[in-house]
Amino acid sequence: MSADAIPGEEFCDQPVGSIVFSGNKVTKPQVLLREIDQQVNQLCSIDLIVDSTQSIMDLGLFSIVLADLSMVDDQLQLKFTVKEKLHFLLIPRISRTSDAELRAGVQLRFDNFLGRLHQMRITSETRKEDDGDGPGGFVHRLDYNIPRFFGSDYGLSFALASDRRKVNL
Repeated sequence: MSADAIPGEEFCDQPVGSIVFSGNKVTKPQVLLREIDQQVNQLCSIDLIVDSTQSIMDLGLFSIVLADLSMVDDQLQLKFTVKEKLHFLLIPRISRTSDAELRAGVQLRFDNFLGRLHQMRITSETRKEDDGDGPGGFVHRLDYNIPRFFGSDYGLSFALASDRRKVNL
């Protein structure tokens, strides 16, 4: 079997009657549908299915994406089976800048927030200047990114930040 072989490709001589997804516990089906090239009522094309599989994999949310074709109720069904990666991470942060500022904190990162490919990062850090002896303070930040609106190539990103620092005059 070749790398591009799709189980059930012998049925690929008629229009696709339905497209279903399995294994996606977080990601919404409508989000996945806008990533695929093969559409319902369009003549089945192995090339489009392979491209669609790659488009879903390129989202970076899945470790496995498989496609197969089968006949269900006398209609051709295209099924994508996915295995989702961990979609949130708690990342400890510790660093020292070139200005000798020490930083320590934590970041909570959601890469598939609400199952809609939205990205959210919540960061909280404490900072100390001059090798930890000088004035310091706290920095809190919320970043939110919507990569695409309704399947278009346009998105939105915004950030909210709070910076509470002690200053010596």
